Amino acid sequence: MALTLSELRTRVKQATGRTGTAVPNQDALIAQYLNDALRVTARYANWRDLAVNRTATLAVGTTRYAFPTDLKQLVSMRLKDGTGSALMTEISGRALDAAAPDLATEGVGVPTCYAVDGNYFEIYPPTDAAYGLAIRGFKFPPEMVVDSDNPAVDGIDDVLIHFATADLFASMGMLAEAEYFRAKGKDALAAAAAEDARRPAWYPEEPVAGELPVSNYWGNPFVRG
Repeated sequence: MALTLSELRTRVKQATGRTGTAVPNQDALIAQYLNDALRVTARYANWRDLAVNRTATLAVGTTRYAFPTDLKQLVSMRLKDGTGSALMTEISGRALDAAAPDLATEGVGVPTCYAVDGNYFEIYPPTDAAYGLAIRGFKFPPEMVVDSDNPAVDGIDDVLIHFATADLFASMGMLAEAEYFRAKGKDALAAAAAEDARRPAWYPEEPVAGELPVSNYWGNPFVRG
């Protein structure tokens, strides 16, 4: 079980020898450093504890949609209709623009692919019905706010303590100590990531000669006979 915010803060104080020193806003500052370390850790790898499954619903006449606000990396999207589903294919925005320069003039149908554009994605072809979407990916962890909060990723307590201790030493101008703990944090981060799940291999599929992919009909329940 991961340590609480209060326990992590105490460990940082112990590492810097400031447990008996009253410093204005020290607790808030250490909490900020711990959350900064949590964010850095989340960017480093796709941790199993941060895997998410989200749902959305397509709307007829809409081709551009926003991803969930806390989504860090998309793994896959699956189109759903009742009990049937089909995996959608990711293509580049350039490929979509080349094949369908103006989505508003395209005919509707069962969407087979999508292109990512920052925090948004566009589907093709424009949907002909309000299908559901199953979105798999990895999220950013929520910040620890109250003393009883735990990091959203288990097994990284030492990583957070080392990085937060480094930041606290740096704030005091003790750069040698800061660099020492930062190096420990990097080593701990690499070790923790090696113990966690490997990142999924996910590469956008590029269509040939500007043609957009269509799912294999024998494995796609949306292909109508």
